[in-house]
Amino acid sequence: MSFPYWGESPGEPWTHQRAETEDYWDAPSRALLWQQRTGKTRAAIDAACAWHVAKGLRTVIVVAPNGVHTNWVRKQLPKHCWVPYAAHAWSSRRAGTASHGREVDAALGARGLCFLAIGKESLLSKRVQAAIRAALKRGPCALFVDEVHHFRTPGAKRVKLARGLSKKCVMRRTLTGTASGNSPLGLFAQFELLHPGALGFARYTGGDGFEARYAVIGEGYDPRSGRRFKQIEGYQRLEELMGRVARWSSVVRREDCEDLPEILVSEQAYEPSALQAQAYESLRRDYAAELQSGGYVEAVDSGTRLLRLQQILSNFAVNDAYELETVDPAQDPRLDALEEAVDGPTIVWCRFRECIRRAGERLRARGLAVVEYHGGVRDEERAEAEDAFQSGQADVFLGQPACAGEGLDLSAGKTIVWYSHVFDVVVRDQASERATEVGGNRVSVVDIVAPGSVDDYILSNLSKKRSVAEQVTGSELKEILEQCRA
Repeated sequence: MSFPYWGESPGEPWTHQRAETEDYWDAPSRALLWQQRTGKTRAAIDAACAWHVAKGLRTVIVVAPNGVHTNWVRKQLPKHCWVPYAAHAWSSRRAGTASHGREVDAALGARGLCFLAIGKESLLSKRVQAAIRAALKRGPCALFVDEVHHFRTPGAKRVKLARGLSKKCVMRRTLTGTASGNSPLGLFAQFELLHPGALGFARYTGGDGFEARYAVIGEGYDPRSGRRFKQIEGYQRLEELMGRVARWSSVVRREDCEDLPEILVSEQAYEPSALQAQAYESLRRDYAAELQSGGYVEAVDSGTRLLRLQQILSNFAVNDAYELETVDPAQDPRLDALEEAVDGPTIVWCRFRECIRRAGERLRARGLAVVEYHGGVRDEERAEAEDAFQSGQADVFLGQPACAGEGLDLSAGKTIVWYSHVFDVVVRDQASERATEVGGNRVSVVDIVAPGSVDDYILSNLSKKRSVAEQVTGSELKEILEQCRA
C-alpha cells in the first residue's frame, strides 16, 4: 500500500526515506539498518503516525539507550510527528516521585498517540513494567527499539523481556546503523524482537541452532584448570544469513544521502615521554614473559592488560592499592597532541573518566569552554551539556563514547578527536558520526596514536571487525536488496 499521508508529514523526505515509507509503512515488522545520521527516526515516526490514523495505533513504546530515549521526546517527535500526540521520557532518578507519576499518567491518559520513551537500563524496573502494562491496556501498541544492537545477547533478562513485549505489539521497528558490528551472531536476538524465528531458527544454541549454523566453533583449553571450553573461531554461510536478514530489512549507507558530509580520518602521532615509554615497555615485557613461560591468559585478563597499557599512554596507572598515579608528572605528550588536534568546535572521546578529568583541566587552562558527558553526569546536566555545545556556548564536548556516543546531535562539531580508543566497533562507529548532519560541513576525525603501541593494535582490530559487519548488514546486503527491488 502506497503512503497516502505525505501532505501531513512535515518537510520533504529524502529519497531513501520516501522509498522505505511508501513500500513498508504498513508492515508489522521492519529492521532499519541505516547508518548513523541517515534519518531512520523520521521513517519510523512517519510509519507510527500512519498506523495511528489508518489502524488505530494508540501507543508507541520506545526503548533506547539512556539519553537517546530523552532525545526522542525533546527533539525527534516535535520535528517529525504529524498527529496529535503526548510523550514522556522515563527518568529513573525521578521515577519514585509524585510529579513523575503524574507525568506518566498524563501521557497515557491523552486522547492522541502516546509515545512512552524508556532507557534500556530501566527496562527491568518494576515501575517501568507497570507503566508498560498500562500502555498495553490503552489499545494497539507498537515497540520501537532504537540502537537495537544493545539487544544482541539471547539469554539476557532485558532481551527476554523485550521479546515478550514485542509479541504483545501489533507493530515493531528496530533501528541501528551497526547491527552486526562485533559479530553477526548478535543478529539472532535482534531479529527475534521483530518476529519469533525471524531468521529461521527456533533457538540460538544446540546442534540445530543459529550459532551452530553460522559460527565456526572450536575448542579452547585452560592449562591451569584443565578445563576445555567452546570458542568461536570464525563465521560461515554468511551469504545465506544475508538472505534471511534481507526479508525484514532496509539498508541505507552514507553515500545514499544526497548531502551528508564526508568524514576524513587522520592520525595525530606523538612520542611518549621517556618515563612513559619505560613504564609501558616494562609492563609489556612482563606480560610477554608470562606468556612465553607457558602462562595462560583468559580473554578478560587479556583485555585488562591492554587497558593498563592504554592507561600508561594516557600518563596514569593504577597501583596495587587501586590508587591512580601519574606516570610522568613533568610532561604529558598525549595531552600536547590533543591540544594540537582541537580545531574549532571539537568533540573529544575518552575511554576513561580519568582521561576526561585530565583533558578537561588542560583545555580549560587554555581558555576553552568545556562541557562533560559521562556516567557521573546527571540526566538534566547531560542535556544542558549537549545544548551548550550545539548553541556555541562550549568549545569542546568531552565525553565517554559508551555513554554519549549514541543518539546525540552534536552536529555543531567540526572535529572529532579520539583521545583514548575503544575496542568495540559499534561504539567507535556510532561516536564518530555524532558531528555529521545533512547539509553540514565536512567532519575531521583525528586518532591520537603512539606509533607501534596498543593504539595501532586497537585500530587494526576495529578494521577487521568492520569488514565482517559490512558483508552481513552493510554494502553487500544493500546490493541484494536493490536487486530484489528491481
